[in-house]
Amino acid sequence: MVDNSEVRGTSLHRSVTGSPPGTPNPIASEFAQDCVNCEQPAAMLDRIERRITLIGELPLEQRQRLLEIANLCPVHKSLTSRIDIQTELVNLSS
Repeated sequence: MVDNSEVRGTSLHRSVTGSPPGTPNPIASEFAQDCVNCEQPAAMLDRIERRITLIGELPLEQRQRLLEIANLCPVHKSLTSRIDIQTELVNLSS
């Protein structure tokens, strides 16, 4: 039986790399390198820079509206709000 986290990891691996599980994942390697010192306060992430490229000639009003829409996406809302993470251990049912 595969737990949900493994299924999500497999889906993420495929969507990011386009490769089946078991193939080298450069993102996972990069993440592992990033986590070497992640317990140190200086290594904590406190800012995310986002750069959006709009392709094509768009009037200023459309460009501003697209930025507004980008700021309304669920990920942006989650990252800019107060986040309360509650974690619990659960037993796998047989």
